[in-house]
Amino acid sequence: MNRWIGFFLPQVQFWARGGRFEVFLSRCLDQGVPLSGVQPAPGGFTAWLPARYYPGLHRPARRCRTLLRVQKRRGAAFSFRRLKGRWGLAVGPVLFALVLQFSQNFVWDIRYKGVEPARQARLSALLYSMDIYQGAFLNQQILESIPGRIFLSSPEFGWLALNFEKGCLTVEVDQTLPAPVVEDDLSADLVAASDGVVLRMNVQEGLSLKQPGQTVAKGEVLVSAARPDRDGNLYYSHPLGSVTALVTKSYQCEQPIQFEASFPTGRLQRDWSLSFLGRLWENPAGPEGFGEERVQEYRRPLTLFGFALPGMFCRTLHVEFAGQTIRLTADGAVERARYACRKALYEEFPDAVIRTESEKQEWTDTGVIIRWEVQFEADIARRQNEKESE
Repeated sequence: MNRWIGFFLPQVQFWARGGRFEVFLSRCLDQGVPLSGVQPAPGGFTAWLPARYYPGLHRPARRCRTLLRVQKRRGAAFSFRRLKGRWGLAVGPVLFALVLQFSQNFVWDIRYKGVEPARQARLSALLYSMDIYQGAFLNQQILESIPGRIFLSSPEFGWLALNFEKGCLTVEVDQTLPAPVVEDDLSADLVAASDGVVLRMNVQEGLSLKQPGQTVAKGEVLVSAARPDRDGNLYYSHPLGSVTALVTKSYQCEQPIQFEASFPTGRLQRDWSLSFLGRLWENPAGPEGFGEERVQEYRRPLTLFGFALPGMFCRTLHVEFAGQTIRLTADGAVERARYACRKALYEEFPDAVIRTESEKQEWTDTGVIIRWEVQFEADIARRQNEKESE
């Protein structure tokens, strides 16, 4: 406690020597001068007292022919006196605090929670396309608009939350919840995308016109958007549901033994750009570019001794591609044709579950033709005949 009191109340230690220093000490005590730490010294004594009492000691000291010398000083007043005239030491911390306060609106770091590594790279590229990266300026209005823009660009990130605090942007994705479905203002019947036999129906909205076990033809209405009320008037809804059917289809894929394909030639060109504190610097020269190329971007945040700075360095690679003649073996041509047939199936019916399959091969002068017959289960319900709701 005495140490803290001494810091806020400045004190000095003086040395009184020569003359009648004993008389000088007695007069100080008689006048009530608060001396402390009185110690004998060669030819006199040393003592501590509050700094405001020291100027009043010179008159009694002259009468006693005693010489006074200050030996030590302590207290805040003496410490701050050293900074007199050195305004940079005082202005510097103030400017530093103002810079820190202003830089809180810049993104210094981006963290992801609940995002797989593959989806994290995709989400990072999506944020970068919306000008969200280390060094970008961010306010509340921009922060509130980002989730909606991300959902419109990529519905898989429908359940997404952004938390921005003191320069750190935290992106949280809840993978346990399905992506929300945005319905339009139009009504449309659900029709069959292919011939088949209905196995299961899960109609959540609309009027079901078929039952399990019935055979349906391509284009036939499965769930109607029009539904009559008690008076016989029709009103339109938004049919929603799935119709799983057993479908038999044939696919024919041809694969030539020799064909042209594009491959990288090994030539590439580099380009760079730097964004810092909301400003962008680009390579003034820029790449010349190739006729056929593939562009790859690599972004890396700026760091200083492991501390993230509000900036982003982007390196762009332009890889040249050129056409080359590829010649396959017989087995390679067959496998490639099979892959093309299966790709066509899953592009048409992404949830297809194959039950049985058979194929026939036919060789020609140029390659092989695969005729693939497959029986599978899939959702065949598709929207068609859109009309405005009434």
